[in-house]
Amino acid sequence: MPGPRLLTTEFDGSATASEVVAGHDLSGLRAVVTGGAGGIGLATTWALASAGADVTMAVRALDAGRTAAAAVDADVPGPVRAVHLDLADLGSVARFVAAWEGPLHLLVNNAGVVTSGLERTREGWELQFVVNYLGHFALTTGLHDALRRGSAERDGSRIVNLSSTALMRADVDWTTRTSGPGRTTRRSPMPGPRPPPP
Repeated sequence: MPGPRLLTTEFDGSATASEVVAGHDLSGLRAVVTGGAGGIGLATTWALASAGADVTMAVRALDAGRTAAAAVDADVPGPVRAVHLDLADLGSVARFVAAWEGPLHLLVNNAGVVTSGLERTREGWELQFVVNYLGHFALTTGLHDALRRGSAERDGSRIVNLSSTALMRADVDWTTRTSGPGRTTRRSPMPGPRPPPP
C-alpha cells in the first residue's frame, strides 16, 4: 500500500491567497471558512470565491458576516454566504453540522480568539482553548461524512488548520489552570470547571 501523497508547493509564507488560486478553476468546490468575515478568513473567502468556489463563511457575528459576504459576492463569481457558528458554544457547532447538506471539499479552520485574561464559556471551560481548539475539533469531526463525500467527488477533500504565531512562544500548559494578564495569549489552560477561589 503506497503512503500518503506529499503535497508540495512553490509558495512560501509571503504568498497571498490570490496568488495561490490564480489560474485555478474551483467551480463546484464547496468550502467552509471559519472566521471568514475579517482578516485572513476574509482574504481566503475572497480568493476561493474569485476562483469560482462556493464558500460558506462560518461566523459568530452574523451581521458582520452578511455584510462581508455581500461585498465578496458582488465582486466575484463564486457564491458566498454567511452562516452563524459560535465555536465557544458546542451546541452552535452541533447545529451548524446538522444543518450542513451535501458534500464538503474544503474546511478552513481559521477563526480564533486571543483573550487578555481568563474568560470562560457557559460550561466553565477556558474560552480561548475552546474556540481555538475544541470548537474546531468538534466542527471537523462533525463534518467528517460531508468531507468524505467531497473526497469521493474531487479526488480528496482538504482540512486546513490555521494558527497564530503566538503558539511559538509557549506550549499548551496541560498541568495548570492558572491564568493572568498576558499568559492566556500564550497558553490555553485545561478546560474544566472553574477552580474555587483561593
